[in-house]
Amino acid sequence: MKRTTKVLSALVLIVAFGVMILHTAVVGVQTWNAVTGDLIDWSLFGGAKMAIVALRALATLALLVMMMAFVCNIRKGGGRVFVRRNVALFYWSLLPFVVYSFCEVNIPIVSGVRQWVVDTDTVLGACALLLFALAYHRGVVLTEEDDLTI
Repeated sequence: MKRTTKVLSALVLIVAFGVMILHTAVVGVQTWNAVTGDLIDWSLFGGAKMAIVALRALATLALLVMMMAFVCNIRKGGGRVFVRRNVALFYWSLLPFVVYSFCEVNIPIVSGVRQWVVDTDTVLGACALLLFALAYHRGVVLTEEDDLTI
């Protein structure tokens, strides 16, 4: 791998890590303000409100860590985009994505709305992510077959 590719790969990794830290900080501050401020009436549906706030923060962190692991696996794989280790990571990222999307749509419950919502974006986003995971898996299989024939 050329030096410029290594430098570019390291730069992408640093930028992705910075975005991960900033996004986690934003969600953390929003969560902290919601929990400690007088914005939430904990008397009604207190457990559901706490679950939404906590699961949203945990799912955000899980997704960002998975994205970092994805980039690190590509970097460890010698710069190859289709790495076998990322297939399972891609499939497992569906779970935190659905949890985050569901909690994000239902965040108004924290401020007093009494209705659970299952948005079509949650379902369509999960289906799109599943299609990308299947395409990525197929790309890994084709890359491995190509490596064997050469």
